[in-house]
Amino acid sequence: MLARALPEVRVSRTGDHGTFFAAGRKFCWFLNNHHGDGMICVCVKVERELKVFSFAQMGYAVHGGVCNAMHNAEQRVSRWLTTAADLLGRAEIRLSQEELAHGLGLQRTALNPTLQRLKAEGLVEVARGRIDILASDQLKQRACECSQMLRRALYLEAGESDAVE
Repeated sequence: MLARALPEVRVSRTGDHGTFFAAGRKFCWFLNNHHGDGMICVCVKVERELKVFSFAQMGYAVHGGVCNAMHNAEQRVSRWLTTAADLLGRAEIRLSQEELAHGLGLQRTALNPTLQRLKAEGLVEVARGRIDILASDQLKQRACECSQMLRRALYLEAGESDAVE
């Protein structure tokens, strides 16, 4: 069973029933023939996690909208690129300039000069459908002050507050 393959999972069995724990918390249980009908039931506890995820996403969306209205294009592009690279775990971000502009509330004609300036300074490399971050630390310094708050909203849902710088 997949749940047993996860690290640090403990299983408690009673007859044909099993309860799976991770980090001391019940997250899944297995019921075999629970109602005497020969049926198997697997229940997964996700309600709380979905609520936390939903609230974090709403907070990110609201704050991201305010950020887009308050900060210049370079700050917003720098924030978005460094956050995306951190979440993806790589410096290559595959998306078009049109998609990036749309996500940041910019016209593509306003985004392109910003990317070209960052490219001229050796911070990014721009290719068709792709942006590579060459100097992450310097790009983070260009990001607006919203960067840390938005990172906290993203990492909060995963309980990774330690991951936020």
